[in-house]
Amino acid sequence: MMKKIAIFMTALVAMLALTSGVFADEAPAAQPSQQLEQPAAQPADLLKLKINFNGTSELTYTGFVEEKYHEQLKTQYEPLGYTVTAVDVNGAKALELKKIAKKNEVTTFSLPGSEPDDYKFLKIKGLLSDTYIVSSTRFDMRQYPVQQEILKLTFETPVKPKYSNAPEQKGANLSIWSIKGGEANPVDMVLVVPNLINLAILLIIVLLAIFIIFAVIASNKKKRQEQALSDMSSFDDVDIISVDSEQTEGDVEDPFEEMSIEEITADIDEEVEEIEKVEEIDTKEDK
Repeated sequence: MMKKIAIFMTALVAMLALTSGVFADEAPAAQPSQQLEQPAAQPADLLKLKINFNGTSELTYTGFVEEKYHEQLKTQYEPLGYTVTAVDVNGAKALELKKIAKKNEVTTFSLPGSEPDDYKFLKIKGLLSDTYIVSSTRFDMRQYPVQQEILKLTFETPVKPKYSNAPEQKGANLSIWSIKGGEANPVDMVLVVPNLINLAILLIIVLLAIFIIFAVIASNKKKRQEQALSDMSSFDDVDIISVDSEQTEGDVEDPFEEMSIEEITADIDEEVEEIEKVEEIDTKEDK
């Protein structure tokens, strides 16, 4: 009968199966530390990778291993960059290993002690987004007992994946694979994460460009209005000068404007005398 053994025992007892944690019961009796039998109800180990918007990632491995080995494993994995903590999961003793990868480090879901390159995401950096791609066959358990759950793998992502073959999806951001014996357990996912900093910079540039365009349009419009008002003002001044300095058509000069009453009376009398003389001449000619 196949028995599940804690994955952590690699360095101590050469018994860690990096992709299964399972050994055949034919293990040599001379190495009792390799035959630590787990209870039938032993839960599957947990491996969780959280990818953040800023490009960092957090890898958390929870292995159900006997408490007597906790200190040894803590001494082994802390120098490798793991934070090691003893935890209780639904009454079962476990050891939690957590490791944070910085923005420029490899994003991996590798088990503690394995090579990160065997479990890494292909990360393609872009101007406005970063693309993460994984296509892994590292969890092929077809040689192990059918339906025996060995590991539960979880990817928590900042946005919904473009593609994920996870048989279980919680919400938009949580993809869960149950790694079982007798199955190939392919793990495939494509994730496109927006680059918030670059998007913010681009948005600021676009808004600034729009502001400048509107400012130029408003300035040109104001200049045109001012020019139009200036032209109208110049036209009005010309008209006023024309009216004041020149006699308009149809205006008649008043001949008596600068004459006194006596002069006007004398002129009238002279006109009357001339008219009378003309009438007398006409009368004589008629006779």
